[in-house]
Amino acid sequence: MAPSKVIAEGYATTEIELKSGDVIAGWIEREDDQVVVLRPVSAVEAPVIVHKTEIRSRALSKLSNMPAGIAIPWSRRKFSIC
Repeated sequence: MAPSKVIAEGYATTEIELKSGDVIAGWIEREDDQVVVLRPVSAVEAPVIVHKTEIRSRALSKLSNMPAGIAIPWSRRKFSIC
């Protein structure tokens, strides 16, 4: 499997590069004219508020959060009902 080949809408994370050089990644929780609120990939971190004036660049990640090869250990036979 190649999970990064096609990432379904809503599952891609957004990568934001700040003017400081730091990069933040997560899902857009909400956005307005002044800020973007990112929900980090880690479930234990609090949402991050980024002021738009601090953003150098912003793009959807081309990498899936699902690790490559995660489904390889399971065969089709193990999923079929006998």
